[in-house]
Amino acid sequence: MRLKSVSAAATAVALASSASFAGWEVSRKPDKMTGQMGVSIGAAGKITAGQWKSEPAIVGVACAKNAPSIFVLFPRVVGSQKTSEITYRFDNAPQVKTKWVMTSFTEAYILDAKPVAAFLAAARNSSHLIIRLADITAGLTDAEFD
Repeated sequence: MRLKSVSAAATAVALASSASFAGWEVSRKPDKMTGQMGVSIGAAGKITAGQWKSEPAIVGVACAKNAPSIFVLFPRVVGSQKTSEITYRFDNAPQVKTKWVMTSFTEAYILDAKPVAAFLAAARNSSHLIIRLADITAGLTDAEFD
C-alpha cells in the first residue's frame, strides 16, 4: 500500500483514463457537474473485525478542485453519522483520531486539509493501515489494508 508509488501512478494516469499501479487503482475522469478533471486513487482491503468480517473495504484518496480528501467505503452498514468514531493507525504508529465525515452508513471522509496531509504523510512510508469505526449500535468494525 506504499503511497510512494501513488505519485508515479498519478503521473501514469495523466495519459490514460484509468490504470493500476502497485495495488492501487487510479481513475481520472471529469466531474459530471463541473466538467473539471478529478483523480481518485484507491486500494482494496478487508474487514477483519466486526459483524462483516472478511467482507471487502476500500480506502482511497480523491482530488477535485485541487482539494484532496481521504475516503473509506464499507460494503454494509457499519455506523451512523451521529454515533460513530473513526480512528486509524499505520504500521506500529499510535492510533490517530481525527474528524471524519460520515456521508452515509457505509462511507466516511477526511475533508480538512491538515488531517488529509497528515494521513498522506504517514501513509508515504507505511505498509499496513487499520481503520476502526466504533459505533454505539453497530459495535467495532476494523478494515485492514496492506
